[in-house]
Amino acid sequence: MKKRQERVAMIELDRWLRRTFPTKSISWSEISDPHPDWYLTIDNDSYGVEATTIVPKVKAGKSLVLEPSISASIGDFIDEVESKAISRGILSGGYAIALGHIPGGRKSRERISSAILDYIEQTKEMQSAESLVLCVFR
Repeated sequence: MKKRQERVAMIELDRWLRRTFPTKSISWSEISDPHPDWYLTIDNDSYGVEATTIVPKVKAGKSLVLEPSISASIGDFIDEVESKAISRGILSGGYAIALGHIPGGRKSRERISSAILDYIEQTKEMQSAESLVLCVFR
């Protein structure tokens, strides 16, 4: 399974190719081998594609962390919250959630997850709801 940032790289390359070469036939094949990440076929020509990124380090608490690691971690967290909401039967619409670095490890993630799930449950019957700003770190 490809990492989130690898999938983003492939999606963006695909968008660029389709805009740049609108008359070309473009298809992707994912393979189980570690390298390359995909085979890209443009018309009748195939290319191995390896998703690689050059990324900045950002300050996260007292540490420097690679930015895609933070993005992937936040994306995984949101996926977990969504799965919990679906399994509880409380997800009935779309929610926009914006998060930054989550300090404090697992306990902080659990508090944030619980607060988000509570909000989803409280608003599940509403057509639209007021935005909510959670601040669980004081």
